[in-house]
Amino acid sequence: LLRAASRCERKREEANSRQMNKLRSREVK
Repeated sequence: LLRAASRCERKREEANSRQMNKLRSREVK
């Protein structure tokens, strides 16, 4: 259970970082 939760959190964090990168690239351009 703990491992699954950690995996879910990691996935969410990855998506968050990806979104931030998109916004950043948009701002730069």
